[in-house]
Amino acid sequence: NTALASSDWLVGNELTLADLAYVPYMCRFEHLHMTEIWSRYPALTSWFDRCKQTAGYRNGIAAWLNPKYLELMKERGLATKAGIRGLAEPALQDNVAA
Repeated sequence: NTALASSDWLVGNELTLADLAYVPYMCRFEHLHMTEIWSRYPALTSWFDRCKQTAGYRNGIAAWLNPKYLELMKERGLATKAGIRGLAEPALQDNVAA
């Protein structure tokens, strides 16, 4: 969130390899329905939204998503949330919705 406070991208004013390196991790959390992890970081949320608007994301990730995969990830993510809720630190627990 700090790096994105003064720029639209992680390193400067253009999309770089640094941004591309983080996108798959963010996608996995999104597919697992765990976006609460970054919900208190509005600049990070905006950055990820910008990344998803790029042709690279649309062609390299979104075009290849399988609905069965997305349903499985949702199911597994919700089950995992329930299992880790008690292990999370108090600040994180406030951001994890049922």
